[in-house]
Amino acid sequence: MKVIVLLVTVLTITIYVSCQTDEEVHKIKEKCFDLSDIPVEDRVVYNPENPKLKCFNACTYTGVGMMKDGKIVPEKYIERLQDSLKNEKKSDVEAFMKHMEDCAAMANKLSDECEVAYSMIKCL
Repeated sequence: MKVIVLLVTVLTITIYVSCQTDEEVHKIKEKCFDLSDIPVEDRVVYNPENPKLKCFNACTYTGVGMMKDGKIVPEKYIERLQDSLKNEKKSDVEAFMKHMEDCAAMANKLSDECEVAYSMIKCL
């Protein structure tokens, strides 16, 4: 379980930094904050159940290529994690990847992209 927590932490960090410059990620996040209509004062409090934040996460996932057409793209998660996980035990990485794929399959059953993103985050 500790390994999964560690890997989820790595995933969260990797989502925002892999294969994109800080400036690109900042632009994506700002665009998504604006599209999700999240006031500046609410941007520092992380409440994943907030409907606007669910949509912000969907927008961000789409912006970095981890969602397409409102669905999670498991291959993009794996692609983004490769460098971050290269020093982890192979069995731990395989277990996490399986869990991530199961989460994506479950999340992708939903029709609302905001709920898809939230379900993925909640599952991981």
